[in-house]
Amino acid sequence: MHGNLKYNPLISVRCLNWYYGNNHILKDIYLNFEEGTFTTILGPNGSGKTTLLRNITTALKPGRGTIFLKDRDILSYTNRELAHYMAVVPQNTYIDFGFSALDIVLMGRQAHLERFKDEGAEDVRIARQAMEYTNTWHLRDRIVTELSGGEMQRIVIARALTQQAAILIMDEPVSHLDVYHQMELLNLIKKLQYEKGLTVILVLHDLNLASQYSDTIVLLKDGYIKSKGTSQEVITKANIENVYNIDVHLIDHPRTGLPYVIPVNGMETVNRHNKNIKNMARLNLLK
Repeated sequence: MHGNLKYNPLISVRCLNWYYGNNHILKDIYLNFEEGTFTTILGPNGSGKTTLLRNITTALKPGRGTIFLKDRDILSYTNRELAHYMAVVPQNTYIDFGFSALDIVLMGRQAHLERFKDEGAEDVRIARQAMEYTNTWHLRDRIVTELSGGEMQRIVIARALTQQAAILIMDEPVSHLDVYHQMELLNLIKKLQYEKGLTVILVLHDLNLASQYSDTIVLLKDGYIKSKGTSQEVITKANIENVYNIDVHLIDHPRTGLPYVIPVNGMETVNRHNKNIKNMARLNLLK
């Protein structure tokens, strides 16, 4: 599927449950994230997508159940150890300090530096490569508070790539980007998956982007896994209508042959209604 990449369960989620007060947010989640694969988590707002990611990154602690990284309880790792394994791009990043874009990207090297040691030429080379990948090197001297939301998002992604971790975890990474930069970023992440064996776990809202880029899709609703598998197995008319409560048409993408979702937005009914009104008005005028 991806050359000679060997797939091993890199992260295993076992009977994960998580509660916010009395609210049961995640319910009996069992998942394997295979080494070198691209997994997308889908679901409507409030389905538990971000909560699942935050459990995997240890930003939240499981209420019940265990998450294993390389067969070791993920909670047994120090933050520095985890930083060698996983880089995280959160849903929202707010920086209210006068750092340059390059300063922010170089923060991705912290886990690789000895204590009290500054970045060297090799760290700057790695940061520059990440910024060129994300088309942000020209922003290197800009103060981050002056950047647009899309520019800042690409800087945060460059920081994650600079970390050189084997796992890249991203929560809605393209939400602030225009269509061109969405495609550019996902093509880059897919390229890194192929070339470097990167394991990618991300949350998306766009069903069609998920369908085209993912090896595995996990579909959540109300804290439960409703479906998991390939695009063809998960992106079905029945699944989408059940989880999102919308009527959809499904076609095969003309280039990839993968499922492509077209929502039916009710305009057909509205147009029929308007046509009926116009016909009634015309008939009245003829009387």
